[in-house]
Amino acid sequence: MKTATAQPADGDEERLAARDALWVIAVNIAWGLNFIAIKLAVDGLPPMLANALRFFFVLVVLWPFLRIRRGEIAALAPIAFLTGVVHFGLVFLAMALARDLAPLAIAGQMGVPFSVLLAVVWLKERIGPWRILGLALSFLGVVVLSWDPRGFAEVLPLLLVLGSSFVYAVVTILMRRAPTLRPLTVQAWVAVMAVPGALLFSVVFEGDPRAHLEAAPWSAWLAGLYSALAASVFGHASMNRLLQRYPVTVISPWLLIAPVVAVAATAIVFHEAIGWREFLGGGLTLGGVYLINRRLKRRPSAVARMLPDEV
Repeated sequence: MKTATAQPADGDEERLAARDALWVIAVNIAWGLNFIAIKLAVDGLPPMLANALRFFFVLVVLWPFLRIRRGEIAALAPIAFLTGVVHFGLVFLAMALARDLAPLAIAGQMGVPFSVLLAVVWLKERIGPWRILGLALSFLGVVVLSWDPRGFAEVLPLLLVLGSSFVYAVVTILMRRAPTLRPLTVQAWVAVMAVPGALLFSVVFEGDPRAHLEAAPWSAWLAGLYSALAASVFGHASMNRLLQRYPVTVISPWLLIAPVVAVAATAIVFHEAIGWREFLGGGLTLGGVYLINRRLKRRPSAVARMLPDEV
């Protein structure tokens, strides 16, 4: 999960320094390749168990950040549960069911448009014509991506990812209402919720977790470790540092590199054919997300100015 912080004290920097630009690119590569890692994990393990394994590794690393201040647990618990169990659970399930990953990598960016819609409904925010256009382009892109002549088989994973993006948008609003929560503490508590929650679903719906873990190939274990260390720990720690130096509107356009990396990686690793549907639908969706984020620079939103979602 990536959430935007308030405007940093030194947020008047409008361009990334060369070193920070390379850092953002490294984070994008880590997040883009995470689609490959998750697919390898769910190929070797049931999806709920693979989710639990990822966050077990996260919890081991972020255990020192579990300490919270008095009164924070009321805000932290729903955020951690919705993120670790619901949001990521839907992502892992979608990846397990999907044959084509490229549409999922693009649809995963829909947390931004969903957050704007929630701001209108929940926070009574008004939006201008440019953000309305961005919303329209984003959803039109998803419609194009969902058109599959092979039938419903590939639509279901896309719907699951859209559901995960909607949950992520809800989490972002909850995070906005709890601005004192520290990002790494949130990540640690997401892991606390995800491990037992995902394990419970695994036991109920997937059978004996121990038997699955014993039979899992080494690639599934390494994929879970990569997902935890590269995507969750390195990615979030790096982004938190960058958001202390730059406005989110400077960072957010760069992060549209991540789905491009993911699409390219799936084409190379899994030999997926990237056709007109992915190019047109992806262009419309990412263009809409870019437009929404850029317009927020001129008209700040009551919602946290979000970065595209990370799996």
